[in-house]
Amino acid sequence: MGYALYSAMTEDFEEITIRGKPAILTSECIDPLTVPDGYFKYELSNSKVFRDDQIEIAKKVQFGHWATIIMRDEIDLPSDGVIYAPQDSLVLNTGDCQSMEEYMRKYPPRDDGYIDTTYKLVAANDKRSLFSKMDGESAERHGAIGYLRADFGNDGNSFWTTWFDIQKHLRTPGFRDEFDEVIQHLRDGGQEPPFANRRNLDAFVCARPGMGLTPNGSGYLVRTDDHSYYFRCYPCPGEYEIYGYAYDNRYLLPELAGQHELPDVCYSTNLSSEAIILIKNKERGYYPCEYTTGNREYNRALATDLNIKMGVTRAQEEAMVAGSMFGWGVPGAKPWKYDMDGRQRHIPKKSEPVR
Repeated sequence: MGYALYSAMTEDFEEITIRGKPAILTSECIDPLTVPDGYFKYELSNSKVFRDDQIEIAKKVQFGHWATIIMRDEIDLPSDGVIYAPQDSLVLNTGDCQSMEEYMRKYPPRDDGYIDTTYKLVAANDKRSLFSKMDGESAERHGAIGYLRADFGNDGNSFWTTWFDIQKHLRTPGFRDEFDEVIQHLRDGGQEPPFANRRNLDAFVCARPGMGLTPNGSGYLVRTDDHSYYFRCYPCPGEYEIYGYAYDNRYLLPELAGQHELPDVCYSTNLSSEAIILIKNKERGYYPCEYTTGNREYNRALATDLNIKMGVTRAQEEAMVAGSMFGWGVPGAKPWKYDMDGRQRHIPKKSEPVR
């Protein structure tokens, strides 16, 4: 038989000390998803209370729930997830905290590095196409690396996965290491990791709805400095319950900012004279510019400054130059073919090892 779950942010507590550490206690069952980051929830069982002078402490007790405690100090649990503490290690009414907010003000989260929120799932609000497989030019523009497909098996506790490449040259060793860390964190980081089992994922989706992808579940995002991971979560036996799509931020973030479109006009400099020129989208050749001077370095700096004021990047400028010279359908006329400094990106050949 299950128990009703209550929110940590609305429940009444009393301040206690357990094993010498300050905590707050309630007789109700607390939903772990409502516990703020930096705090830990444990349950106490009465199966051992008043017997051998011991208290059973676990992340979730199996029988005889007696109380729930929340504290900022993590308890190091053994492999079976349960410890038995002396009954006198719990002292009631040791302070005046009666709510989660009061406890948080009195005992702020520790800043000692053991709480990792780097890979936290948040509701996504970008375009829906990021939650499905991309091919061809769309994959190039967005920097699609590949995607993971996973399910929890018949028992709901397994984790069967398959990886599919989209652009193999973007699946670098650095990406592979980071992706493994992200998945591992979502599997066993924190108290109720969402990818640990079907029950956790279902509770997470219900408590923290992501982007609605009906009928295919909810959409979430993990964004790091170098990559973005879009997870489509649909906890349902017999289905693939997690799809994770990985993107390279060097491509994705400019795409989301609209910087992979060609501007109406841009400024550049003539390759031979270094005079400032004006290029118009879809027109061959260029126009002379009245701003030009006899100083090549100044012309280059001024062209860059004029483009920045219009929101034109160096990648867009180089693509406009290529289009005006060789035609607007050539690969060089695609802004995503260049990096932020306007240099052409190197894509390894099939026989060339990925670095």
